[in-house]
Amino acid sequence: MKKSTIIMIAMAVVCWIAILAAVAYETTNGIPLPDRNIVIPENSPVYSQPLKPFTEISFNDDKSDARRINIRNFAGLKIVVSDSVNAPVITAPQILKKYLVAENSGSILRMRLCIPPEDTIPSSPEYMRWPYVTGTTPIVITTPRTPTAISSTSVIPIALHGATGKLFSTIMANISLQSCNLDILSLRAANLYRNTTASAELNNSSARRLEVSAPTTVAKISGDSLSSISSIYWPTDSGAEINLNISNIRIGNISAPAATINTVSKNATIGSISSK
Repeated sequence: MKKSTIIMIAMAVVCWIAILAAVAYETTNGIPLPDRNIVIPENSPVYSQPLKPFTEISFNDDKSDARRINIRNFAGLKIVVSDSVNAPVITAPQILKKYLVAENSGSILRMRLCIPPEDTIPSSPEYMRWPYVTGTTPIVITTPRTPTAISSTSVIPIALHGATGKLFSTIMANISLQSCNLDILSLRAANLYRNTTASAELNNSSARRLEVSAPTTVAKISGDSLSSISSIYWPTDSGAEINLNISNIRIGNISAPAATINTVSKNATIGSISSK
């Protein structure tokens, strides 16, 4: 056998071993491959289950690194306030049943998406690590009463339908309001270390007063022709600089008595602005 042929065969064997090693590494380390992600198909079957009454909702990432599920292009969490139910109920895509945890802790409904312990074992046929959940079918909570607070350390989008009264929101992603009529909406960015923006989108909704809670320094408020906010109040430390981006909504007045406010508006109507 020629020396060049032997060299070519040896190189082919080395490449084959390298490929096998790479596949083994991905398998043992759980690098999320496309078929290991949690994909919710269109018109996905859903399941429903009753919930205990709650006054607050908290949606957080699982603290265990091995059980974490990431969010990517997911419809997220939809909260519907309706007098058609006497007690809260959750409806979610069937594929999420083994990953979605929703349990009461006192008056707080605590929710998270996480990998079951048995699927964190590399030898398990269902083993996955750091997968993404994607899909256009949301998790829906239907409740007879508006929650007083919604918090989230996850980037899951949150939509609220038919809410009234007072709501305090501390979330990582945008909160969307649909057909809501709130007395007070209080916003605060959930992760100031990442300079997260406190963000709200109003659709056919109104708020008498929107409060941006300190120490948040950046807020984004958007809406449509049917939405309005009577007043925005932004208390903060004396001498602070805050940034407000407003689009497609009517605002009566904006007040930031102790701060310098930078306002960017697009297709928005603002009655007056008062700041330091």
